Amino acid sequence: MPGAGSLTAANYIYNIAKPDGLTIGFVTPGLYFNQLTDMKEVKFDWAKFSWIGSPERTVRIIYGRADTPYKTLDDTRTVSEQPRCGATALGTVGQYFPRLIEEVVDVKFSIVSSG
Repeated sequence: MPGAGSLTAANYIYNIAKPDGLTIGFVTPGLYFNQLTDMKEVKFDWAKFSWIGSPERTVRIIYGRADTPYKTLDDTRTVSEQPRCGATALGTVGQYFPRLIEEVVDVKFSIVSSG
């Protein structure tokens, strides 16, 4: 079910699909953050979903071109212009992961989102 980075599907599963075990969904875990930030489009309670598994095991990375002045995260702390970081739609891993890195290692990105 396309729409809003799986937000449409999560709302459907939570509010419309019968709780008969015949409907399962694959939604992005980033939707959890949408609920935490009180996003008005969220019409579900994440804690009431049951996790049954993941189709893949992923490692998140942030990488850059070799010809930029940023070689380490420390380099990004001392520049006058924040490095741009491409990201997918709001509420997706591609959007919340750079924000998490900002908080954890005290760097700032100029996040350019596709949605």
